[in-house]
Amino acid sequence: MNARNCPFCGHNDPYYDEMAIDGLTVYYLTCPECECEGPTGRTTQEATEGWNRRAA
Repeated sequence: MNARNCPFCGHNDPYYDEMAIDGLTVYYLTCPECECEGPTGRTTQEATEGWNRRAA
């Protein structure tokens, strides 16, 4: 699944990042242009699905 453009600035190349929450690694997408962050997911696919559902 491909990530859509940033819902805020339209940048077309968000990247995956990860963090640990309570010992669990979660993933999210970040826009390198405006630095907005998407919702977290247990997998990159879940993170992408959350990013693609976002509204500006």
